[in-house]
Amino acid sequence: MLSKTIFNQPYFLTLKELRFCGRIVNNLKNILIQKYQIQNFKEIIKNLLDLNLIYKSLDSDKTGEQKVSLYVLTQKGRYLLESIYVLEDISSGKININEYLSLLKPQLKNSIFLSFENIWTIIKEKIKPGVILYSLKQSKSNEIIAISELGITVKTERGTALIYKIDIRKAWCNLVLDGVLIRDEHEKSTYRSSFMLMLFSQFDFVIVINKPRLSIKLSF
Repeated sequence: MLSKTIFNQPYFLTLKELRFCGRIVNNLKNILIQKYQIQNFKEIIKNLLDLNLIYKSLDSDKTGEQKVSLYVLTQKGRYLLESIYVLEDISSGKININEYLSLLKPQLKNSIFLSFENIWTIIKEKIKPGVILYSLKQSKSNEIIAISELGITVKTERGTALIYKIDIRKAWCNLVLDGVLIRDEHEKSTYRSSFMLMLFSQFDFVIVINKPRLSIKLSF
């Protein structure tokens, strides 16, 4: 089985952790060490960079004055990763070889569509300054004041606050990886659960679930 070879290799596991969102360098390193006991982080990253399977991106930190480095999948890396998933299904007998291309195309499309880089582009196109959004639980107004590479500035009855892009990235990543984002699991939504659920619920492909716990999930 491929799962006993490719799926347990450090290079695949590294790409897997970048499947839907870029990760801050130190966060990725900690995940690989703690979750998979991978020690040769620098060597793996260097080889993936050399092969053009990942690239280093910069994002603003919460001060707006410094940049944080993230690793993100390239298009080549995304194609390779999704191909491995499909090949595993072929190897295990879940699909036959004739279904390969028909399965790979939509799987790859979803992977690209759900990447945070694409979601951030959609947010900037859809949520313009002056737009008023309403929280899901108490219907409180949130007026969008500005959107920048630092984050989204929003005005509420409590005043004006900046919701950092880096926190929106984390919350989106948790939604995609877990399939659900629950309002009272505050750490998952970077302690901005009301805003994150409200923001992501603006997408047609996100479903709001009111009971037993207010949450959102992807529709596919």
